[in-house]
Order: sequence, then C-alpha cells, then structure tokens
Amino acid sequence: MEPHPPPRVLLAATHESAPALRRALRGIAKPIVAYSEDEALRLMAPDVRFVVCTMRFDDSRMLHFLSLAARKFPHVRFICFRGTEGHLPESSLRAVGVAAAHLGAIAFVDLPGMRARHGQKRALELLGEILRDQISRSAPFDAMTFE
Repeated sequence: MEPHPPPRVLLAATHESAPALRRALRGIAKPIVAYSEDEALRLMAPDVRFVVCTMRFDDSRMLHFLSLAARKFPHVRFICFRGTEGHLPESSLRAVGVAAAHLGAIAFVDLPGMRARHGQKRALELLGEILRDQISRSAPFDAMTFE
C-alpha cells in the first residue's frame, strides 16, 4: 500500500510570515502560498484541506477572506494566525479571535504571544505542534481554539 500524500495547506500569508509557516509545516503538509485574496481563491482546490491565514494577509483582509472562503469552500478548515508583532492591545487580539471563530475559524494562533511566553525556538516548535494537531483534528496546545 502506498503512503498517503501529505495534505495540501494553503498559506494565505505575507512575505514576512510565510517562511515560519513553511518551516512549521515541514514533514506535516505540503504548503502552497498565496499573497493576495485573488491568488488564494485561484489556488483553492478539492485537495486543499486547510487554510492558514495571517492577520496581515492582503492588506489585513484576513477576516474578509475567511468570510468569503468559508462560504465558497465549507469543507476547508481555517486557522487564523498572527505571525508578526503589531500595535494591537491584547483585548483587540481577543476580539479578532472571537470574530474569526464566528466566521468559522477553528483556531487563532498568536506566534508573537507564544514567543513572549516561551522564547523563539520553543514558539516555533509549538507552532508546528499546533498545526500538526489541527491537521490530525486533535486539540491544539497554547492556542485559542474554537472546537
């Protein structure tokens, strides 16, 4: 019996956050990267099981993309991701997570927050664990989850 190919994961990302996401998915899934909403919608295919969308994707249109894509592709699971530092207070980040959940996201992962709590190396390890867990439908560790 041939092994199953790795699942394809669409990274709706910025140029700054895509490298960390690619590293985190190494050995877990095959990432395909889109830097705009139009490109992401074109890359959506029946074998794409997950989308990891960054807050700053396509000029900070993460929630718009999530809303649109969730209606068009209800079989796809969405993980929202904060990959870079910003100036949003913690309460605003929680509000983004709540909005993402209402639009269908299964988790909101805050990499800078994990870096602050665990350090760079461990934060990247945790990111990989969270993505692996979500792809296998287990509960994430150290992320805001909505399931």
